[in-house]
Amino acid sequence: MMDVFSDAIVTAKEFNRQPGRILDLALEGPVTITRNSEAFALLPREKVTALVRATQVTNLALEVTSIAYRLMEGEKVAADHPYAWLMEFDRDDLKDFVSDVSGTFHRFQGCQMLGLKLRRSFLSGMRVR
Repeated sequence: MMDVFSDAIVTAKEFNRQPGRILDLALEGPVTITRNSEAFALLPREKVTALVRATQVTNLALEVTSIAYRLMEGEKVAADHPYAWLMEFDRDDLKDFVSDVSGTFHRFQGCQMLGLKLRRSFLSGMRVR
């Protein structure tokens, strides 16, 4: 995993004068291009895609576990809520679900396969109330 503050820092003037060298640096790790008081990140598109996907997976895991915890505490969610189907499960199943989501998230953090793993692990063996 790349460290946020391990990037190469160059000025906009350097980037304009030596674009090839700066792009080569970006293949090795993040590059910050500074201009006045502004800073811009330069890194390969694949890494940006991976960062966006990791953020989406993190948000999904947080959202679904948050709803499960709320249901375990006795709260209700609207019938049209995307995770209203979680209301069909009892407290023990919700605990198992949260454990599965958390475990899968930690094992496959940032992995696109998280959604498939969650669905498989949840659908195998869950009891309906």
